[in-house]
Amino acid sequence: MKIEALSYSMPPVRAPKFRGYIKPVLKPAALDTFEKSAESISLENLYNKLFLKMNQVTPENIESLIHKLNKYPKKQVLLVLNKLTSFSNTDKILDFKLWLESKRIEHIEDFRNIYEKRRKVYHYNTEPKDSNTDIEHHKVVKDIIPFGLAPNINNVFSYLYNNSYGVIAKCPLSVGRYNAIILDSKTITMMEELKKTNPDLFNTFLDRYKFVYIKDFENSYNIFEQHQDLEKATESKLSKLNTINKLYPNRTDEELINIIMNGKNLNRIKKLGINPLIADLNQNTNPSSKDIASNLSQTFPEKSTFMNVISKCLDKACSSVSERKDLISYLDKNFYPYSFKSLGQKLIKLKEMIENDVKKSGGDTSKIYYNVARMNKSFVLINYMYQLANNIPPNRFVYWENIADWDRPKQYASGYKNMKELLPKGSTLVILDDAFISGESILQTQFKYHPYRDKDSFDIIFGSVYSSDKAKELLNKSHKKIRNDRMISVDNQKLENIPIKNNGFEPYKNTLILFPYNSPDNNSAIFQDLYNLFYPSRSFVQSSWIYE
Repeated sequence: MKIEALSYSMPPVRAPKFRGYIKPVLKPAALDTFEKSAESISLENLYNKLFLKMNQVTPENIESLIHKLNKYPKKQVLLVLNKLTSFSNTDKILDFKLWLESKRIEHIEDFRNIYEKRRKVYHYNTEPKDSNTDIEHHKVVKDIIPFGLAPNINNVFSYLYNNSYGVIAKCPLSVGRYNAIILDSKTITMMEELKKTNPDLFNTFLDRYKFVYIKDFENSYNIFEQHQDLEKATESKLSKLNTINKLYPNRTDEELINIIMNGKNLNRIKKLGINPLIADLNQNTNPSSKDIASNLSQTFPEKSTFMNVISKCLDKACSSVSERKDLISYLDKNFYPYSFKSLGQKLIKLKEMIENDVKKSGGDTSKIYYNVARMNKSFVLINYMYQLANNIPPNRFVYWENIADWDRPKQYASGYKNMKELLPKGSTLVILDDAFISGESILQTQFKYHPYRDKDSFDIIFGSVYSSDKAKELLNKSHKKIRNDRMISVDNQKLENIPIKNNGFEPYKNTLILFPYNSPDNNSAIFQDLYNLFYPSRSFVQSSWIYE
């Protein structure tokens, strides 16, 4: 059963059909009532559509899933589901932030500087298609960090807590406050490697940092891994639980599922001599279907609240009934809400589109690499989720050196040259992001590479979940003389002017994108209060609005 089957089918609200009667002549007050009724129907339909798009889950959905797994005791199924979904909605990110603060943790180490620079020369050969041409010999200098430059859990939470969920970092740290490292299987491997290769630095880390382990997070249906099939994931854990139950008949199901979910990681942490703080964000030992549905559902407003707030937004923006109709129609057509689940699904689709495009262009899909453009922006989150959703090997991620110095041409040229040396000939470098809207921030600010572009170098693909026609137009205009650089997006939108008088916005300021971690600052200011209804904290919504 795919997780789509958990979507709640809300009955659509339909306007009544009138047949066989003469339309009355309406007085102004009656006309006003009629128009408001039609508006309410349109807004209710929009609400129902958003409910489905954001993958909301009901207790009835969970009961249906339990019925499909009826070969296992219901209490056991609920226990496993509760473990798998203990970090499955945006509220939990905020809960974790509050937990960190309760432990006086003010900063998460993002792991960029954990290793001393160690590099190694690799040699490889490429055989030409033409048998009369000599074999080419190559020499490449690469880092020998075991997990390359792939984003990890620390990078992601460092980004979230400095951009979307309220800042926890302070520099320098206050007295009695701590830096922390979050441990999962990948960061545990990094620490094992560090202990082996540089014990002095390892011991310095033990003295300098607090270590945090999130219980039931890894290998679960957490917010970053909802590309999975929930039914299959649940059945897999149930099968393991009943297998080891035969080996340890005196252990409770709760004890055994804890071993399955956390045992291996905690044993490895213990061998390192680390005593971590355990973040247990779901201590419910007797969960119900309602509890599981709550775990899985994203922050979503009640219908009455939604209707009230959106009406106030329309009141502020519109000066006539016709403008209200047009703006509601624009909202219905252009609202792009994404949940963590839908993002994971879109990233799987994006990989398929990128590989098909590389094949069509005559490229080699085994030479696709991914560049994490900026660790302090949403690039890191998207690359992390893309890696998980598509099982990308960590060594496929590279870092464009000196990108932080994009306003210094000499350093940027050096970074481009280093990238040419790093990638095998015939490679494709993919720059992933969540959205390309105006295109200016990435193509003119962060990637001013075209003065140094070499037509015999690697291809570049700008890959995203969402893009506008404006961003693609800018790419084509800026780089039309360059090698086969292009933009690939799962969702594409032709931006139009918001249909109200004197709105004063450029088309790319009229987007209505709703990501589960932050609203872009080029979203329409008109609906600022509406966006806030879909987040557990006001800090999720950026504050550059024209309406207060």
